[in-house]
Amino acid sequence: MGIILVNASPVPRSRSAALLAAARQKLNVLGHSPRQLCIADLPSASLLSQSVQEGAIRLAVQAVAQAQAVVIAAPVYQAAFSGLLKVFLDVLPADALQGKTVALLATGVQKGQTVTLAQTIAPVLQSLGAERIVPGVYAQDHQVTLLPEGASYVVHQDVLQRLDEVLQAVLSSKAATQAWWLHAQDSAAFEAAQYRAMGSSLASAYARIPAYGV
Repeated sequence: MGIILVNASPVPRSRSAALLAAARQKLNVLGHSPRQLCIADLPSASLLSQSVQEGAIRLAVQAVAQAQAVVIAAPVYQAAFSGLLKVFLDVLPADALQGKTVALLATGVQKGQTVTLAQTIAPVLQSLGAERIVPGVYAQDHQVTLLPEGASYVVHQDVLQRLDEVLQAVLSSKAATQAWWLHAQDSAAFEAAQYRAMGSSLASAYARIPAYGV
């Protein structure tokens, strides 16, 4: 259970990866410990051939299945998300995002890509059963600066504010999902207790039938 952060950038050091790292830091401050998945680290041959039984691929699919919320970060090329993201989504089973909240973080050169991206990727996520797609964050390249010192980066304040809003939406959806799951579990336990009580009463009634000559 919990949140998984999916890095769909094809390169190790990228602006979309930096945006995802900023999201992880914010979640850590809020007391959450999200799991992380870098698609580029998965064996490319197995991804392209959709070898879902290959060890690393199978574990990645399981990690997504176990999450309540999925935050995806990817670069944008030619008004579309990276092909690496689409390849990974193709590996997932048809119900991989069933009941989950999904948020998208994207970086690109052009301005005003949010609507286009939502229209491009939303049908794919919905086909995988996503319960809610949170309007995400789109940052232009100049709003996420990669510094020369190691993996350091600077994210524009406007983007960080938008990221806060997106993560709060994700967490509220996650809390609602968890509350529903707990309610379902409680309901199931209550129904099981009822059936046990009914079974006990019926057994007692059947035991009395010979005495009453019924």
